[in-house]
This record gives sequence, C-alpha cells and structure tokens, in this order.
Amino acid sequence: MKQFTNLVKLGSAAIAILAGNALFAEESAVLNPKTNSEWLCNWSDKATNLTAVEAENALVCKGNSTMVSKAAIKLDPEKSYKISGFFKLAADSKPAKFYLGIMPLDDKARPISSASVGAIDGTDTELAADCNPEDMVVKIKNGEKWKPETYGMIAFSTDDSGKKADLPNKELSGWNIVKIEKNGDVFDVMLKNKCGKKYPAGTKVREHKSGRTYIYLGAINKDVSADWAESSAAFKKASFWPGTCSGKIIILANFGGKPDQVMMIKDVKLEEVK
Repeated sequence: MKQFTNLVKLGSAAIAILAGNALFAEESAVLNPKTNSEWLCNWSDKATNLTAVEAENALVCKGNSTMVSKAAIKLDPEKSYKISGFFKLAADSKPAKFYLGIMPLDDKARPISSASVGAIDGTDTELAADCNPEDMVVKIKNGEKWKPETYGMIAFSTDDSGKKADLPNKELSGWNIVKIEKNGDVFDVMLKNKCGKKYPAGTKVREHKSGRTYIYLGAINKDVSADWAESSAAFKKASFWPGTCSGKIIILANFGGKPDQVMMIKDVKLEEVK
C-alpha cells in the first residue's frame, strides 16, 4: 500500500521516465542488468546510494531504495519465465529486508497499476446519475456489495459480461472510498478525493482496489542473508496481470529501512525458461 501511495505522489513525470522510450533486451529474452547505468534508483539515474563493487561484480545499495531496470523484456503469457538474483548484507549493515519482482507494462510500455486490474467481484453496476470531475459523491444503482476501502476506487466504462475485458482499466476515480450509503433507490459512493472523471448516467462501473503495486514473485519482505543467497521464482500465465506485454525488474532494497542498512546485489535476471 505504501508503494501505491508513493507512486501516486510521483505523478506523470515519473511515469514518463518509466515508460518513455522503453528499451528492450535482445531477442534472447534475458534481462540481466549489471551496472549502475542499467538501473533507475529511486526514480533517478543519478542516485548516489547505488554503487559498484568490482571485486565481487556486485552493486551496493544503501538505505531504503526502489531499483527498476531501465530495460524491459517482452513477456508472452504462453511461455514460462524465471526471475532470480543473489543478495547479501554488506559487512557493516544492520538487518534488512527486500522485495524482488516485475513491473508489468502494457502494449505502450506504460506501467500497469494494481488498481487498474484490482476488480472486486460482484460490484458491477451502473451510474445512477451523471458524474463530474469535481464530485466527491457518486451515485450508483446497486452498491449492496460495495465496501469502504482506503485504497478503493471507482472504475468506469467497465465490461460486466464476466470477462472483464476492460482490464487493465485506467479510467479510475480518485482513491479512498470512505462510505457507501443507500439513498432511496440508489447508493451514494462517498470519496475522500475528487472523482476526477466525467461520465453520463448509465455508464457501467465497478469497485476496484489497489493491492501490491507490482508483481513480487522472487521475494516478499524477505530477510537479506549474511552470505550470498539466491532468491528466485518461476512463473507462467497465472502470474500475469491483464494487459501485460513486457516487464521490468524491480527491487525494493532495504525495505522500510534506514541509511545504515546496506545490501549487495548481483546477477539479477528475468529470463524465459523452456
């Protein structure tokens, strides 16, 4: 959840950095960034907390940092993949934790948010009245299964056929649904933030909820070991978010930690496996 909040704060400039002019790995379908210049660290390519140790062919990351590979590889849901890497604490570091995973990208190399695919089953309905960008109360026809959610949003122009063909749905309201209240024959969805969307009555809508910001497969809040240890995971179609066409490697290093946490990283790969 914290990562979702941070991404919201980044705004369009950071999304442009992540998506614009996306670089793709060679057709061998192996992404193996090794040098500082192959990573963004805390959304910058000039971060001073990411350094190299040539003797161990490794990178050293100091303090709570988000590392994203600049390059991506194309992902085919009909194929199998593996993400892996070796990690250890630096000699003078306090205990630390990390995440290892994939930032999924759509067909235009734009990051796919968990909110855009976080459809809540049973909440498909329609707008009961026109909706405007400044609204903080949105009227829907059936809110029986809607619930207040801090990271909840209204998705617009949805597919209620059961196929959810609209996913990933980027037509999302402001987040934080604070209350659902029945008002006569309709339901009022009360938002903490402005809706931000304009749609007419009758538009199909559903409740969405943000989860983990990215697809963390290789490690989730895992302790960094004192000696080099591999973290890895193989994955197939079931792990893909709807609309995923390519992916970048993401590492949350020294997660939630302080500057005196330092971890070392080497041989991180995202690759196709037979």
